[in-house]
Amino acid sequence: MLPPEILDIVFVTLLESRDWDDFRPQYAYHALLLVNHHWHNVAIRHLYHTIAANSHLKSQNLLETLENHPDIAALVRGARLGTLIFKRSQDSAHIHAKIIAKCPNVNKIWVTGCGGFFNTLMGGIKLGTKLEEILLSRSDSEEGSDDLVLCQSRNFVENLPRWPRLGHLSFYGPVLCDESDEFRLRSRLLDPHGWNTEDTFFDSESSTPSSPNQNLRQVRFMENAITFTEHGMLPNLTVLAPCVEALSIHYRNWHAQLHAPYLKTSLGRWSSHLRELYLTSSGGYITSSMPPRRPSIDDVFLQLTALRILDISSFFLLLHTLVRTTAPIERLIFWDHLRTGDIICNELGQYLENEDVLPSLRLLQTRRCNPPKDHPVRNSKFLLLVVFYDCG
Repeated sequence: MLPPEILDIVFVTLLESRDWDDFRPQYAYHALLLVNHHWHNVAIRHLYHTIAANSHLKSQNLLETLENHPDIAALVRGARLGTLIFKRSQDSAHIHAKIIAKCPNVNKIWVTGCGGFFNTLMGGIKLGTKLEEILLSRSDSEEGSDDLVLCQSRNFVENLPRWPRLGHLSFYGPVLCDESDEFRLRSRLLDPHGWNTEDTFFDSESSTPSSPNQNLRQVRFMENAITFTEHGMLPNLTVLAPCVEALSIHYRNWHAQLHAPYLKTSLGRWSSHLRELYLTSSGGYITSSMPPRRPSIDDVFLQLTALRILDISSFFLLLHTLVRTTAPIERLIFWDHLRTGDIICNELGQYLENEDVLPSLRLLQTRRCNPPKDHPVRNSKFLLLVVFYDCG
């Protein structure tokens, strides 16, 4: 045990240091290892609550520690794994799968990189029956992996029933793809009028029926994370996770046009539960070289009667459709991608003069290109924030 005065110096140095390249807040727990048996155990619980390994060597060392100390492995609740070196992706994926399998109580997994070898990781991830959050991302710096995705959506979707506690699902970058044959989980998932939400499902390795996941409430697809098809990831999620309350999708403009039909059908299925919708695009204004039609969700938007937060681009939703909603929207962020200049703000101001239009609105944020001289929206019932940026 270190003398108290030495411990004081250690703690003061760690807690007051502004050099974040040398010290991190969690490093203070290292000093606790030297105090006594009780504080040693406290430090261990904090230090191994979330583990991380972003290199092949660190992954090997971490796996060795977990194999030699099952008691420490049982403390792990979160795992941040991945590699940015494509040539080591396959080896790292095998090690990461073993790391996850060694942690029986892990409930959060963040995986970055690993090229096209994510399917290897499924061997470990699908054992995590206590998983509550999964985040998959792929780094743009993966050399030689431009034509690879982390995994095929079928392999992921078929394992969703294994994670009954899963509540958060996020994908960043080109992570998933749908098979070219447009798979469907089972041929009877689709009826002539759409998806049968009362059906039960079977995973790929068992004949035991699995109920849909009622806990999955937040789903994110960011930066072209997936290519949607008729029987792909998003449509099947509406069946396997019927209670999604928050959906985030960020498209490139031309991708959005291709995926609009599947998006609209999915929104219709989640209409009674969806409380937060973040639907944005990038790539600048619509130009003559882009598809002639907008990826409109106007015809399904009015069915979303439970919305409270809406972050959407004019690329997807027209203003006159937005103001007709009966949903109790409290926060609205509206992006102008149609080169409408002051027209959007002028029309919005006129609509909001009517107290029956968006009566629950408390925060309005507009994002557009050219700031008007006098913003027409003035109303005491909500807070207005105007953000001007370059849409081009």
